[in-house]
Parts: sequence; C-alpha cells; structure tokens
Amino acid sequence: MSARVIKSIVVLGAVFVMIFMLQSCDNKESDATEVGKRSFEITYNVKVEDVPQDANEVKVWIPVPVDRKAQKMHFFRVAGDTPYTVLEESKYGNNYIVFDLDRTGVSRLRSDGLQVVFGVTRYQNRPLENSWREGQAESEEQIKMYLTPNSLVPIDGRVAQEAKRVAGHMKGQFAQSKVLFEHIVKTVSYDKRGSGWGRGDALYACDVRKGNCTDFHSLFIGELRSLGIPARFTIGFGIPEDKNEGEISYHCWAQFYIDGKGWLPVDASQASNAPEKLGDCFAVVDENRVAFTVGRDIKLPGSSCEPVNYSIYPCIEIDGQTCKDPETTISFKVIETPEEVLANNE
Repeated sequence: MSARVIKSIVVLGAVFVMIFMLQSCDNKESDATEVGKRSFEITYNVKVEDVPQDANEVKVWIPVPVDRKAQKMHFFRVAGDTPYTVLEESKYGNNYIVFDLDRTGVSRLRSDGLQVVFGVTRYQNRPLENSWREGQAESEEQIKMYLTPNSLVPIDGRVAQEAKRVAGHMKGQFAQSKVLFEHIVKTVSYDKRGSGWGRGDALYACDVRKGNCTDFHSLFIGELRSLGIPARFTIGFGIPEDKNEGEISYHCWAQFYIDGKGWLPVDASQASNAPEKLGDCFAVVDENRVAFTVGRDIKLPGSSCEPVNYSIYPCIEIDGQTCKDPETTISFKVIETPEEVLANNE
C-alpha cells in the first residue's frame, strides 16, 4: 500500500472521529433536558365543613404549577361543574384557579369538597450544563425586584453581617453564593422541634441555626440580597424518589441570579438532610419536585385580605376574611411519559 493511500486513510479516519465527537457533543446538549425527568399528576382535595350558613361570599384560591423550561405544565382539570376563573397575580406572575362560590358551590365545599388535578413534567435542572437557561429574557426591573427585603427576609442587620463575614471577601457573585450555601448547610440543622420554624423567617434561622426548608432558604436569600445578588423563593412539593403515588407535603428551594448564567437553583435543606447529595444541590436540583409559586408576601388576585407569607396550600376567604385552615389533602401519581398524561385527559 502506497504512502499516499495510507495518508488518505488516516486523514479520513480523523475526519470520521471528529464528526462523531461533534455529534456526541450535540446530542449531549440537545438531550440536556431529557437527563432526569418525571411526570406526575398532582391532586388537590379541599374541604371546609364549617362555612357559616349565612355566608354571602366564599372564594377559594388554588395555585397552578409554573410552566418554565425546567417544568412543563400539561393540563389541569376541575372535578364537577363548579365554575372557576384562572387569574394571575401581578407582582410575580403566579397563576391561581379561583372559585367564587354561590350557595350550591358552598354546599359542595362543605360536603364533597373541591378537587383539582394537574399534569406536570419536571426535569432535572442543571443550568450550567444545559443549552437552555431560565431568566435570560427577564427585564432589569424584574431582576431588581429580587434584591428587596420581604417581611420575614430582611437584608440588613444580623443577616447582612453574617453574609459579609462569611462571603464578603470572595471575588465574584457566584463564588459568594457558593460559600454562603456551604456555610448554611454546615451550620443550620434541619429541625422541626419546638416553635418558630416553618415561617420562612431568616432571623430565626440566623439566630437559632435550625428550621425547615422555608427557614434555610429565607436565610440564604436574605444573605445573597444583602450582597447585591438577586435571589428568589420557590415553593411546591417534594416527590418521593422510591414511590409512584401517595400523599405529599410542601417543599421549597431557592434560585439566585448571575449575569450570563440566569437563575441557578439551590436546595440547602436537602443538602443538610442528605450530605451525600451536596454536589447535586448547588446550581442543580433534581427532578423529584414540582414548583407551584415564586416569591413571598403574595397578594392573591381578587383578594381583599393582606398578602400571604408564601403560597402553596389553598386559601379560602369567607366574606372577606381569611380561613387559614381548610382541610386539604394533596397527593401525587407518577405518569411514565407526558404522552400518557395527555392521553388520560383527552
């Protein structure tokens, strides 16, 4: 075989190797949203037996799952023929199914309750690796909104002092965010004993160094904002990894914004509870969750009451007064593919 033929074969082989490598890279990028996903039906059952017989106006708000790049909301269905509207609150863009009940509807709320089912696909969110990123199209005003304090999330005082002490010397907002995340995971315990936890109180978490997911992430958000890093609160439900159906309770996490990278997710309470998942909780969150609303101090659309601290469970107003403890059961069922979800609701 001549040297010229051998050289041609070598060159051709190199070309094939290069094409294969490029195709592999393209596939990895295009399949980024397919790595880790689960589809669910989430069912809200709401019942209030003690609605006064003379009530004139009864309203019920049920939040709707977000529809973003890390999560696709396929459908919702309301059981029965109870009329409803879908309204968006103006500050954060959260959506709600709103029931404005007449006497027939109130009677049903007492006896059978209301049921709403949502079909959702959730993707593992790795924005530093994915070809898509959340938040790149948001306005400067929208980003700046997440630099301001909330009623239980101050950005001054002890929260700001801790942030400056722990991460003020770091260069770059991404590095500051990571150091604060690691500090909170290391020094705050997931502990729901006693009182004070569960309100998303940044000062409680800062002082007592314990709490649940709301407290972890309120402290993280407050500290980031105090350093000029936009951060926001997201709440929904954690889905068991090893089950296909059952009842669920709320879970929250946070996102922080870095120019050029978009919104990066953080789950500090999960990292504290499961140290082996530490590397999968900063700038990454898994697919075992469903997000419903964003933000704190949320003014429900059409409500006459004060803003709610955070919004995940149904809210009920009776003649303009908030009923804080409706009987609510929330459950999930795994659907293997989005096609199944859609087929079940055609």
